[in-house]
Order: sequence, then C-alpha cells, then structure tokens
Amino acid sequence: MTPQTFIDLINTNGVVVSLVTFLLGLLLGHWLRIEGDKRKEFNEVALRIRVALKSSLSGEGHCHAGVKREDMELFSHLLRWWQRGGFTEVWALYEAECKNCQTQDAVYGTVVYRKSERLEQLLEQVILFTALR
Repeated sequence: MTPQTFIDLINTNGVVVSLVTFLLGLLLGHWLRIEGDKRKEFNEVALRIRVALKSSLSGEGHCHAGVKREDMELFSHLLRWWQRGGFTEVWALYEAECKNCQTQDAVYGTVVYRKSERLEQLLEQVILFTALR
C-alpha cells in the first residue's frame, strides 16, 4: 500500500464517517425532541391530576373530586409501559375504597365520604405515579 492510497482511503472513509455521524445526530435529535414533547404532555396532565388529588387528600368529604375521566385515560396512556399496570391496579383499589367509604346524608341526600387510613394510603400511592418528569 502506497502512502497516496492510504490517504485516499482515509479521505473516503472520512466522508462516510461524516455522513453516518450526521444521520445518527439527525435521528438522535428527532428522538429527543419527541421524548421532550411526550414529557411535556405528561407533566401537563399529571399536574392537573396531582393538584386535584392532593386537595382531595387534605380536604374533607370528596373522593377524587375534580379529576376528569378524560385526564385519567390520557394519563394512564402516557405512563411508561412498566408503570401502567401498577397504576391501573392502585387506581381500581382506590375507587373501590371510595365506594366503600361513601355514605348518603339522611337529611339532604348528599354523598359524604368517610376518611379512612386505607383510603389515604391508596390516595398517596396514586399521587406517587403523578410525579413530574
């Protein structure tokens, strides 16, 4: 191999390496941008749910008041795949406990929720899933 052949080989490989590096950078940048958009969308929905559930935790008489069903659907869809099953399970337990803790006022007919330790524990577990990314 002559020195000139070696230099030509390096120049040819330099173009290929530059092209491959450019394409990898393009793909990585695109992927990071998509992930950033997903994170932003998740944080918007998670914050709405988190605020409503925290106010329910500190307040009296409401069980997941202010949480829209559409928000919960979108939130469970935006969770990472390994978190989705755990969240669905805890949310179902929380809703079942809410039904167990509800009573109807005899005078006015309004639904009132008795606070229980189990209900608060489940609510805190649900709130853990809403941590911002």
